[in-house]
Amino acid sequence: MARLPKLQPPFRNEDQQRLYHSITNGPRGGRQGPFALVDETGALTGPFNAMLLQPGLGTPLQALGSAVRFQGTLPGRARELAILVVAAHWASAFEQHAHEAAGRQGPG
Repeated sequence: MARLPKLQPPFRNEDQQRLYHSITNGPRGGRQGPFALVDETGALTGPFNAMLLQPGLGTPLQALGSAVRFQGTLPGRARELAILVVAAHWASAFEQHAHEAAGRQGPG
């Protein structure tokens, strides 16, 4: 059982729809990604679903995470290794799963 309700399209409001679109169509999204951002129902996976519950907070949080990951100066492999170290320390199963896959995918 999920701790939070999984939200799936269609959403209750435009803010949720915009946030969903920015996550699924941004640099994390696309079929070429190393892990599935959406499940079989269209709901976002991992922490992204929680962001939809409060899009006023989720939108800037998603933008910050995206900027750190995709606009930072660390080389891709070093960034993925740093994320994996933090994921292991905090026992974050989703981050471990997602970034092991991203690390295997190669530089980026």
